[in-house]
Amino acid sequence: MPYLEIGERQIEYSIVRRPSGRYTYMRFLPDLTLEISVPSGRSVDINALIEEKHSWINYEYARAVNSKRILGPEGVMFGGQYLKLIQIEDIREELTPDFSSGEVVVRSTGEWRVKELVRRWFLKETSNYVIRQVHE
Repeated sequence: MPYLEIGERQIEYSIVRRPSGRYTYMRFLPDLTLEISVPSGRSVDINALIEEKHSWINYEYARAVNSKRILGPEGVMFGGQYLKLIQIEDIREELTPDFSSGEVVVRSTGEWRVKELVRRWFLKETSNYVIRQVHE
């Protein structure tokens, strides 16, 4: 995979051709690879684009490195607090947050279900929050 050098960093990047796109854009993927999306049928000087966006790439890379994902393999961000995720294999599926210990216990049939259970928990909590706000 090609890479670019910014200071002492080497940032891998990939070029993706989009058949329906009109614009060229860049974004960092969760694995910190820079994805450059280019409309197919359009010629773009990638080196000139990287040079032009050098400051943005540097800033966004630093931001991505220092940020925590909302849901990662080791934890989940909720209410401004990063909670350790503990997954227990169990037939009965439930999610139990314990804010005092900073943990979320997820009982599920497999790791692949954790994301869905966290999504449902977020939806439930968001709904409760909106209902409280509307009531006030």
